[in-house]
Amino acid sequence: MRMLLATLLLVLLALLASAVYIVAAPADAPVHARLERDAQEILELLPDPSTRVSIRARAEEAAGAADRLAAGSGGKSRFNLRPAATVAAVRLAVALGAVPIYIALLTLGTIAGLLRRDWLRDTFGFASLTFSYAGKAVVSLSLAAYIVTGLSPMGPPVWSLYLFGLAGSLGSCLYFGNLPPRI
Repeated sequence: MRMLLATLLLVLLALLASAVYIVAAPADAPVHARLERDAQEILELLPDPSTRVSIRARAEEAAGAADRLAAGSGGKSRFNLRPAATVAAVRLAVALGAVPIYIALLTLGTIAGLLRRDWLRDTFGFASLTFSYAGKAVVSLSLAAYIVTGLSPMGPPVWSLYLFGLAGSLGSCLYFGNLPPRI
């Protein structure tokens, strides 16, 4: 449980650091132009044009809400949150679309680990608690990386969501495959 909480704390710190970096940058900084290009590149990866348009519209709504929130009652803000909010909303939509794949990969890893555990019981193999703890760490780190990729405006490429799913599957297989025969 402590490992999961520590991992979630690291995720929150990474998100906070990227948010502070973007908010502290002036409105004409190159980081904002890069964020707008990133959002467009991510949208171009989607094969369905209607999905692309729908995600773009929701991202623009989120960006407008972020601008209104930053402006407050004064009406004008010195922070330009629109590019960051746009790319974060696009990344979140793509990450939410890939959640079923992530869950399916975790399930496959769990099934493979339980089959290995059953095979160990029938043979003279042994369960390694070290591998079990390492598997738990890999699962929590892959989940944290998935969350950071889905929420942060500046993060790994969105295709890495599949790699994080594979890493979670491997970790789940290690964890369940190396549990002791009697829990």
